[in-house]
Amino acid sequence: MNKILTDRFEECGISPSDIFDRLIKSDEEQAIFVYTSHLEGLGTKSSDFDVYVISENIPDGEFSRNEANSKVQTSIINGKMLDIEYWAMESIEKIIFNLNNLHYSSVSQDELKFLHRLKVSEVINENNLNTKIKSMIKQRSLTDFVVNIYLIAANSDLQDAIALYESQEYTCALNCARRSLESAIGALNAKNGFTNLKRKWASKIFLDNRKLESKLRIDQYLKYQIYCHIDKENIKLFVGDMLEFIQDIVSEVAFKKEGQDD
Repeated sequence: MNKILTDRFEECGISPSDIFDRLIKSDEEQAIFVYTSHLEGLGTKSSDFDVYVISENIPDGEFSRNEANSKVQTSIINGKMLDIEYWAMESIEKIIFNLNNLHYSSVSQDELKFLHRLKVSEVINENNLNTKIKSMIKQRSLTDFVVNIYLIAANSDLQDAIALYESQEYTCALNCARRSLESAIGALNAKNGFTNLKRKWASKIFLDNRKLESKLRIDQYLKYQIYCHIDKENIKLFVGDMLEFIQDIVSEVAFKKEGQDD
């Protein structure tokens, strides 16, 4: 098992057997995945675990709630909350089919977050079903989907920022530009293989993987998004330069994506 997950279990006083004991069992083979944001170098001390149980059919039992494609059992182990989601293999196969065939309108953001978590999660019971599911998720397809979502958001806020800038509404333009830049960075992260869709982690993922970007780009990002000084005298110039920086990132990611699709 991944050392990060092992260490996290020890820190929280939880073991894989504790999780097994809480599961609603089935006579069918069950693939059991455990996700925590710590597996991606993210998360805080309060971050919980998410458990995904996949089998041919969802077993009978008592569940806390029903979702669109799954049923959820909530459990608390040593003070830590565990959401245990039960999925039927048919639902998984349908989502992955739409993913791998780039049916953009057929896969929701929640489903993408779920597939991302399956991709990075650890299995706590090795079997054929675990291996099959992991192999079905194609990294390139997941990357394309996540890049597409971030680019749409980045472009939407960028167009608003440009329109506001041209109307001399510089403060409002700055607000839109900041949102656009964070989405553009999310797209850049995804292009580099980091397909996490939680925007709150976009800057950390970007800065933690500095070796993938030039020092100039890192410095520019820090200047525009983190360590910035803006006043009435420089806001016009600052926002104008920031918009050019965002456009460069969006264009680069979009161009790279199109090149991958050829």
